[in-house]
Amino acid sequence: MTGYRRQARPTDAERFSMIFIERLQNITYLCITIILALPTCSSATETDLSVNDVMERCRLAWRSLETLQFTQSEFNVENDRIARERGFTRYEFSQASGGKRSLVVWGVYPDREELVENFRQDGRRRYTIVPYDGHPEVAEKIGINIQPDSDDYYEGTMSSLLWLIVPAGKPAYVHLEEGGRLVADHQDNDGGLIAVQSTFKEQPLLILIDPERDWLPVKVEIEGSMSIVATKFDTDNGRWFPVEGRMTKRQTVIIKPDGTIEENPGNQTIEHYFKVASFRINQPLASSSFSLPRVENGVMMVDMTGREVRTEVQGGESAYQERAARYSPPSNTTDDALADPITASRKKSAWLNAYSFIGLGVAALLAALGVLMHKSSSG
Repeated sequence: MTGYRRQARPTDAERFSMIFIERLQNITYLCITIILALPTCSSATETDLSVNDVMERCRLAWRSLETLQFTQSEFNVENDRIARERGFTRYEFSQASGGKRSLVVWGVYPDREELVENFRQDGRRRYTIVPYDGHPEVAEKIGINIQPDSDDYYEGTMSSLLWLIVPAGKPAYVHLEEGGRLVADHQDNDGGLIAVQSTFKEQPLLILIDPERDWLPVKVEIEGSMSIVATKFDTDNGRWFPVEGRMTKRQTVIIKPDGTIEENPGNQTIEHYFKVASFRINQPLASSSFSLPRVENGVMMVDMTGREVRTEVQGGESAYQERAARYSPPSNTTDDALADPITASRKKSAWLNAYSFIGLGVAALLAALGVLMHKSSSG
């Protein structure tokens, strides 16, 4: 008798093996599909970064900059009067995490150096050191303010180099956070640069970022007003940094050969160039660089952190008068008008010479302090 053999039911091990082989085949097909698509994805990622991509990479680059210190000189060779004097501006800048900063600005001439600005801040307070005229190393007053800025925002005098590091006082990624956009068809995109369109005081602000140089801005331009370009770079601690560059700026006023000043009627520009003498990146900085300096006898402390301005003289009023008699210049001081045009963003503060130090009245002091508060918060 013929018949058929009943097929044996697969064992659990056989069923598991068949399921495993089937799923392995599916995974294999999926991997092949992904591999074939990889060139297209890679190309799109390199040439079509999103705002979030650029913002995050710029943020990481900025946050990894734990400390920065540089000395930079800025030259103006277009103005005849300044060229004859061979004057230039020197900036000594330091920065550390936590919003700590210090800035000293000098007007440098063949026969003298004039202190234009000197402040430091410790993350909470900003200390503005005001020297006696002719004695930049000797403090007359120290103004204390609540710090106006933070890690991601700088408020103060802007040199050409600072415009590249923190365009309009902000790192590049903050401009994107605040509504800046990428310009996909900008002419510099072909060179690998990324163009960010932002605004500054309601004017178009263009920031060109170089991904190959730690996502640093290499050009900043305010339409119809100013253009700053880095022309040379160097490295420290494996980080890129601009060490030379130039600024083209439309003049708001024109200084004539006879020294008179008039408004600029056209598009006349002035050229600056900057050169970095030294810089250090992510190297230890002394905490004393950002803290309240040692207060010597006779120094006036002007505290503007509360509702009312408070003044206190170390050692009392007599110590102040003695110090003033030792360091105050005579009343017929030399005119220093040449220092003004070569400063980056503001003139030498008027309150540096506001006191006669003899018969100082309360009303005069409060008036001068009002100017101090305004000056230290501008820039």
